[in-house]
Amino acid sequence: MNKIFLSIFLLIFSSCDKKVNADKGKIILHEDSLIISKNVNQYFDLVDENISPLDTILEENTPNSLDLNKHQLFIDTTKTSKYFQFYKNWKPNIDIDNFIYNYPQKLKSISKKIDFKDFSNTWFEVKNLNDKFVIYDPCDGNTLALYFSNNKVVFVYRHEPDVDVINKIISINENEIVLDLLTHPNKSNSGKAKLSIKKTKFKNVCLLSYSYDSNQLDFFVTSKSNVSFFNIVVNNCPKMKRQEYNFEKDFEKDFELIEVE
Repeated sequence: MNKIFLSIFLLIFSSCDKKVNADKGKIILHEDSLIISKNVNQYFDLVDENISPLDTILEENTPNSLDLNKHQLFIDTTKTSKYFQFYKNWKPNIDIDNFIYNYPQKLKSISKKIDFKDFSNTWFEVKNLNDKFVIYDPCDGNTLALYFSNNKVVFVYRHEPDVDVINKIISINENEIVLDLLTHPNKSNSGKAKLSIKKTKFKNVCLLSYSYDSNQLDFFVTSKSNVSFFNIVVNNCPKMKRQEYNFEKDFEKDFELIEVE
């Protein structure tokens, strides 16, 4: 990873940490603030003058009733549309072996297979919209996703993936999983990270926590098998980029209201 962008990445992490600590543990992070990316503009949904603003009111609608050759912002409630089928059948489009080609040999040489028992291997981020959780299908890039593959954890961020190696399972049961991970040394000074996915009081919603060094990311997620329990906010933009829908306006309020068991 380029050292310049690594420095920017760590600087953003540092500023976010101060925000968390100053607010007594309340997590107030922008959805894209911690993505590992070569483009610094991708850390935040910055307003780009070259990207057309959203000019559509967010409403429930059926994809078949819309002209999808044009920009459409809507809430898909069908449970059967192509958008739902995409997430129900989703697989990471990444060659893991090729991705970790430049990783230290000690990480690449770890080949033990992990038994995840019945714990789901695929998870998607969910957003809080008007006190209901939804999946967001962005105009540009991916919905944040996580995938367990043998002894690897694949993170699919908005624009780029990341891969960690599972060192050991700390705990696993029907309600949670806690993993000890090994990371690329360019990302973590210690070369270690910790991942947990734990059940919350909200039906079909878990809290994903990922930490390394002094940094921590938290996302609400649902498993691939539970996609049909959620609506999908679709930002369909086939011809030109549009600004992403801003869930952040209620982001701080959401974390104040949500108590994780």
